[in-house]
Amino acid sequence: MCLISSCSNNPFVDGRRNAGSTESIGPSNLDRVAICYNYRFTEPEKVVLLATSECEKTNRKPIFEKNEAYGCSIINPSRAYFRCIEK
Repeated sequence: MCLISSCSNNPFVDGRRNAGSTESIGPSNLDRVAICYNYRFTEPEKVVLLATSECEKTNRKPIFEKNEAYGCSIINPSRAYFRCIEK
């Protein structure tokens, strides 16, 4: 367990693209942001700030949609979904 806890458990945007493509694949896209995080170690405000940062790239704000348990990695198992809407 010490080995796992020494790894970074910072929240991150679960978004991927194929090499050379600007089109998103996976759970995140321009209208919806998926944030992976560890519910035991991450303050909810950090997750919201990351979603806000992503939505602001298109001059919008995030609205929480849902939460998923065990949707991401072992270190950051939870996934929160936010919809980017007009400000």
